[in-house]
Amino acid sequence: MDQKNNSERIRIGRREYEIQERLSLPNRGRWKIRDPEPYPKGTTRTAIILPDSAGADQLRKSVTRIPSNQSNLPKLVSWDRRNGQLSMVVTWYEGTDVARYLNRVKNEKASRPSAWEAIRRIKSLAFSLDVLHQTCRVVHGDIKPANLIFPSDPGSLSLIDFGSSWQMEKTAYRELGDGTNPFYSAPEVFLDLSKVDARADQFSAAVVLYEMLTLKLPYGELGGKAGHPKFSSAASEYTRPSSQLSDGAQLPRSIVKQIDDVLGTALQLDPNRRFPTTKKFADALDTIWMQLKLAKSNTTNHQESFWQTLLRWTSSAS
Repeated sequence: MDQKNNSERIRIGRREYEIQERLSLPNRGRWKIRDPEPYPKGTTRTAIILPDSAGADQLRKSVTRIPSNQSNLPKLVSWDRRNGQLSMVVTWYEGTDVARYLNRVKNEKASRPSAWEAIRRIKSLAFSLDVLHQTCRVVHGDIKPANLIFPSDPGSLSLIDFGSSWQMEKTAYRELGDGTNPFYSAPEVFLDLSKVDARADQFSAAVVLYEMLTLKLPYGELGGKAGHPKFSSAASEYTRPSSQLSDGAQLPRSIVKQIDDVLGTALQLDPNRRFPTTKKFADALDTIWMQLKLAKSNTTNHQESFWQTLLRWTSSAS
């Protein structure tokens, strides 16, 4: 990496980029940058610059596998390797991350998403994860609210930060990313590498959905930590989300039961008791979402207020 003018610009490959903002601690090496093409306005992208290592190459290979037609997953634009560093330029997603938004909801500064909205978002994420798992053969490994962006498309979530990802055929040899969060990660990510597969991402996505629905983490706020031996009694503290839904009284009981059943399966601490594939998890969420659409129990108004509030806050924050 060549740096000029007090680190205001960096060179990756044959192109020089203007640094707009540091996105991480120095050891994680992420910047918001301006690509000069297409001239004259250019394009916002993300630069990732890491020491050349097996872990960095693991990240590069993971992102390389993402198909170009997947709008909610980052694409590798360019990369190079020089002077002991591996540098990558990937697509940038403009928007608000779920962590910041949920924090505002919890502080009563933003409207709470309805069950319809929360399931619609995570359903979209689950179908993107199915592509990541089945087509790319990649596990993300660090799904959490801070790595999920509300994009301009009001029905989806964009997944970022593949620093903990790995190719499925190399699970036993992967390097654990420094961003992995024990509250959102499946227990096996920290306890038993032999059991880690795509179902770990399913668990993490389900934790995020549970939090969007209830504003709490499952298992008495322990999330994935409930599967660790020192918290062995936490499994009994699991509370069905139906008891904490903001709009539960407006929803048909059959749909509320399905929400409980789907999350109860995806949040199993034992991966063998979760949905066997990401596709089955995504299809189960899609079924609930379609039934919520048909029920029309004030979900349209909830969805509109959520999205309008999000847009207003995003505009004021920028």
